[in-house]
Amino acid sequence: MSDRAPEFIREPARRTPVAASVDVAIIGGGPSGIIAAIAAARNGARTLLVERADHLGGYFAAGPGGQAVGVSFQDMNGTMIIKGLPWEFMERLIASGGAVGPKDVDVSAVKKVQGNVSREHGWQARHIGKTKPRVEYEAVKTLALEMLEEAGAHLLLNSWTVGVVMDGDVLRGVIVENKSCRQAILAKVVVDCTGDADVAALAGAPFEKTPREEVYQISRAYKVAIPDDQGRPVIVGEVGGNWDYGDGTDAWDLTKAELSIRKQALAGLAALRKRPGFEEAAIFGTGESPHLGVRELRRIIGEYVLTEEDIVEGRKFADAVAKSANPIDMHNSGGTNENRTVKSDCHDIPYRSLVPRKVDGLLVAGRCISATHVAEAAIRKVPVCMATGEAAGTAAALAAKADVLPRKLDPGAVRAALRARGAVV
Repeated sequence: MSDRAPEFIREPARRTPVAASVDVAIIGGGPSGIIAAIAAARNGARTLLVERADHLGGYFAAGPGGQAVGVSFQDMNGTMIIKGLPWEFMERLIASGGAVGPKDVDVSAVKKVQGNVSREHGWQARHIGKTKPRVEYEAVKTLALEMLEEAGAHLLLNSWTVGVVMDGDVLRGVIVENKSCRQAILAKVVVDCTGDADVAALAGAPFEKTPREEVYQISRAYKVAIPDDQGRPVIVGEVGGNWDYGDGTDAWDLTKAELSIRKQALAGLAALRKRPGFEEAAIFGTGESPHLGVRELRRIIGEYVLTEEDIVEGRKFADAVAKSANPIDMHNSGGTNENRTVKSDCHDIPYRSLVPRKVDGLLVAGRCISATHVAEAAIRKVPVCMATGEAAGTAAALAAKADVLPRKLDPGAVRAALRARGAVV
């Protein structure tokens, strides 16, 4: 929008009440944030998870007909490389009926499929003979609440993080706004699980952001329902393939994307209604979070920047706190949509990639960890975000208890704590 003036206004100074003071504050309740909060609480830290929506799960709680988890938890040989809390979460989902676990498939049959294989298949089916797990989004929300409560973590919903509390270069807390107005939350360690590095950016940590012409898709799925014999809506799936591009930090771009994506969904619905049995189909809300699914935004510049070469070559690190076997999955605004394979079974994610430069008292987990634009395409999927969430939550608890900055924490202690709880590092 143009002709916005004046460019700035002056606001009066204010006194902001402190709503909570904890050991660890996790900002963002998506897959990385849920696991980070459970991990921190299980490691004895007084933990608060802050989420902007009215539920937990983020894009993990997304698919109207059952969301396929982006990658499997195995490497290219079928060996489990993501276990610990992420796999415990999946096992409990499956046991509750809220997920269908990886199914065995005939690899030779899958390889014969021409063109794009189904969402249940993909590279893991072709290589290790197992499908992706599929989850039901309401089950994700419910289990997240159950496990947080069991761990003793606290929760604050409907709260946007809009500022930070700094002591020099040390982050001491965040400022949130909600129906209780403006509040401060103080913490010994803050973990940024926003997916967009919102906290890191507010704190002044260096970051990179991909230009509009190269950024990945913004998307949203819409639930589709048809009436039963009594006129009640029965969800039958989703209108998929709805996406746009833009800068996810720009509210005007997000507004444009919302409008464009909804128009695409309506066009898809019109086409669907031409099929027998779907004449009365209607859009019945969104399956995912109230917010658009943004694949990429800011990426912090950490003590180590994960590269495309690290992914492709399967590099290992002495301070590894998570592993991934996902190929490089590109969906660029320039039209590039490719799935680059890797030469090795899996690669490591070092602790240093969770530690931002210049700002202390802060760790980062999820898709906004320290990685290049191309490398981020391989580590942004749900299981990997969960794994880095467990690492960051564990490290935050250890740092808070030892009263040391996360940058000064011994990665060996983090690795030992992760192994003790079943993680693969």
